Amino acid sequence: MLISEVFGPTIQGEGPAAGKSAAFVRLGGCNLDCSWCDTPYTWDWTGKNGYAYDRSAELTEVDVDVVLEVVAAMNAQIVVVSGGEPLMPVHNVAMTDFSDHWEGLDKSHLWIETNGTYSPRGWTKGWSVVVSPKLPSSGVSRDKVNLDALIAWQNEEAFFKFVIGDELDRVEADRLISAANIPRSRVYFMPEARTKEELDNRAGAAVAAALKSEVQYTDRLHIRLWGDKRGV
Repeated sequence: MLISEVFGPTIQGEGPAAGKSAAFVRLGGCNLDCSWCDTPYTWDWTGKNGYAYDRSAELTEVDVDVVLEVVAAMNAQIVVVSGGEPLMPVHNVAMTDFSDHWEGLDKSHLWIETNGTYSPRGWTKGWSVVVSPKLPSSGVSRDKVNLDALIAWQNEEAFFKFVIGDELDRVEADRLISAANIPRSRVYFMPEARTKEELDNRAGAAVAAALKSEVQYTDRLHIRLWGDKRGV
């Protein structure tokens, strides 16, 4: 597995599983380049977001069995595989192996976090999924939004988490929710923030957006507890 970091037990700080004890497996590489990305160390080797990380220092190839052993020992309620983007083709073989072998361990429930540009894979069957499509404030080109993939995930009964930076984001989120026919009971709006101060300043606007769009609000508990810190 192309690993950025494995850490825990900690808590899941956001989304439908917020507050649950969690083991995190963060994979390297991403097909997008969000301007506010809070894990640029998984993909930004050129300094697009202000600092060029060293790929050789940030990513490590780790045997799937080793990763399985480490996360199983954490005895967390959930295991979250995130990134970067874990559904990139480069991860498919390792993730299939991970999923197949985890089933035999019969331990924590598996969750995956994806940006929604890729459709479900065979290995995602049985996983809980949080899809986070990117909105205008991310700086990601709108032609990278994959509506067919969002529809496919909706059919898998995934949850959807939108990072809200402003009213334009809320309007675009509403458009995608309607276009993909996503039940609003499975949608969360979350403020864009990397520090506690930013979260304090922006949470109110995200709550207002969630109420206006009749969806759920999710806070970012890990930021409130630890700020912009890695490995928590």
